[in-house]
Amino acid sequence: MRLRVKVTTKYDPLNIRSGPGTSYKVVGTLAIGTEVIVNNQKNVGSDIWYKLEDGRGWICAKPASVNYNYATVIANLEQPNPPQPVPQNTGKSSGSGNPSGHSLINDVNKDNVIDETIMSNMYKGNTNKATGNVYGTNYNSTDEDYDKLMYELTPKTGWPTYIGYENGVGIYDYFMDYSFIQSDLKNVKEALSIYTDILFSDVNKMLFNNFNRFRAPFTDYTLTNTVAYIFITRPDLNILEPTGNNGYKLVPQFENDPTFTFLFKHNPNILLSLTSHFSNQHDFHPFLSNMAESFEVSDQYIKTIEHGETLTGYKIQYGKHNIESKTAGKFNITYTDDKEVTIYKIHKAWTEYISKVYRGEASPKRTYIERKILDYACSVYYILCAQDYETILFWTKYYGVFPTNEPSSVFSSSKSNPVKNPEYSIEYAYAFKEDFNPLTLCEFNMNSKGNYIYLKPFNTNTGKSGRSLTGAPFIETSRDGNYVFKLKFRKMR
Repeated sequence: MRLRVKVTTKYDPLNIRSGPGTSYKVVGTLAIGTEVIVNNQKNVGSDIWYKLEDGRGWICAKPASVNYNYATVIANLEQPNPPQPVPQNTGKSSGSGNPSGHSLINDVNKDNVIDETIMSNMYKGNTNKATGNVYGTNYNSTDEDYDKLMYELTPKTGWPTYIGYENGVGIYDYFMDYSFIQSDLKNVKEALSIYTDILFSDVNKMLFNNFNRFRAPFTDYTLTNTVAYIFITRPDLNILEPTGNNGYKLVPQFENDPTFTFLFKHNPNILLSLTSHFSNQHDFHPFLSNMAESFEVSDQYIKTIEHGETLTGYKIQYGKHNIESKTAGKFNITYTDDKEVTIYKIHKAWTEYISKVYRGEASPKRTYIERKILDYACSVYYILCAQDYETILFWTKYYGVFPTNEPSSVFSSSKSNPVKNPEYSIEYAYAFKEDFNPLTLCEFNMNSKGNYIYLKPFNTNTGKSGRSLTGAPFIETSRDGNYVFKLKFRKMR
């Protein structure tokens, strides 16, 4: 067998599997509307599977669980001497809808069409005498309606696809079958080191097992663009307490503090965002994440030791551990502030609280004292995604993070250089860090909480990416066991 089929599934895209069955591994996909050639069929239970002629794998054409085809046959390429396209009459009908005046009926072999009387009755909307898709429903139908009906009721195996009607002539989709040169073309491309239409996993496997002596490039293999995200969790400073009716007030130890009183009266969210009261939907600080411009990732390294020295000065180095590069370090985050310098005010309150707690002027909540937890420390996640805004390439988590400076020097100005769009490079200290640990992504979802209904980065139905403002982020992993992690953003309630 040799058939040309078209992908008609409602679930875009259609999976290509390594064998005829859902238990086989997914090795690729086909978009809706894609036409391919198949050369083998296998029935697995009540499911129908086709094998792609190009060797990529198998596709499910008709699963028993649905009442429509995932892939529909549009041409039998083994049909000898396929019928020629129906000659079209360029003259228009009189508008009465009577098909007897259409010369198309007289030009077609009577063996290949339904009786003209039945055709006429169907054209008028009478479906009791024949079966088929009726396009015309009254006497005022157009020539195109009639040609479509004619095409539906005519055996079409091996015929080209009907597209439409233009200038009184039916338009068909003629195509040339060039699949017979695919195998030879593949060999030619390989001989010239031209690799196209090849999966990333296949290239990766090839480069692990072979040497690229001519340094030939591979299409879509290199990383061309990335998107970085910085997610900062909230500390839980003991500065506010609820008053009922979703209201808050300063705790007694800060009631008479002028700085905290000003910040609370000026913008309550500045202090509220540094507490657990800010949101019960997630533990993140959205404002800091949104305003962050850059992040300096610190390297991890192996500490070494020199041992032994010969008479001529030869020495040997040994590796020890990388613990020193993971603990008690610092990093910087660059922010561009808004016109009310909100970033500066947040860090001002944060560092003032740390100083007061150390000097004994303020006290954390009792639960933090009993459990010996720093209430002013938070966590920072740095996630680097591929150009699809989802696939995670690198991630790191910093524990026990808190700011160590207030960027007051940025407000220095002169007549020729006034302050505008202030940028800060704020230094943070951290207790320890972990790179590439999947368990930190589990902790990320614990901080995210809530439901996991997400927005797509690109909506194929509307052709747009949608609005930028979303709910909290979370991590989703692939279901095939390959440990591919995706960054998703929750729909806003």
